Amino acid sequence: MNISDIIVLLLFIVPGVIVEKISYAMDIPSSGKRSEFREIINGLVYSLPIILITGLIMIVVNDMSTIDELMIAFNDVEYVLKFAIYVVLLAIAFGVIKGLCKDDIQGAINIIRTKLLNKIAIDDKSCWRNVFLNEKESQYVEVIKNGEKHSGFTKWYSLPNEDREIVLYFPEGLDKHPEYEKCFNKVKQTYIDLEKDIVIKDYDMKEYHKWCDEIDNKK
Repeated sequence: MNISDIIVLLLFIVPGVIVEKISYAMDIPSSGKRSEFREIINGLVYSLPIILITGLIMIVVNDMSTIDELMIAFNDVEYVLKFAIYVVLLAIAFGVIKGLCKDDIQGAINIIRTKLLNKIAIDDKSCWRNVFLNEKESQYVEVIKNGEKHSGFTKWYSLPNEDREIVLYFPEGLDKHPEYEKCFNKVKQTYIDLEKDIVIKDYDMKEYHKWCDEIDNKK
């Protein structure tokens, strides 16, 4: 195997890996462990269309008429560099598009599942993520473990691929207004870890935000 063969081989592998890396970096890590081998295999699937599109671009730009001309051109260093630049740029674009459109694609699949196949909608997101990580605003929760209760406002969460951890806090000055607790009387949803016997009640924040506005208006 000579140098040109190695370069061609890398051009077929690297683009898909770049797509996987970028799309994965744009999302929250999943609960399952990543496999490098699986990542490479998935990457090859994306490499094929990237190589085909880049090849068509180079054929048009260089006014080529046959595949043989395209392959012979790989002996030219300048041509290979241009080809590699196009491949990397397309791989980055594919990765960004894949990361941004992932939920839309899953939504389209769920429409088919629910409307045509009469099945429940599914996604690749853990319950932990759906309840906490997809909410950018702080939530008021009550955590119950082994009969012991802890309540407060959420500040930090662990990611799905880490041990379940959560940090609760109270905003500065809230201790001067104990009546705030009356705002939390409706549980919006409850997270239950059946294996670790953890229950987290997620309270509705509407009354609390309304109460905060009233406090601010009195100042």
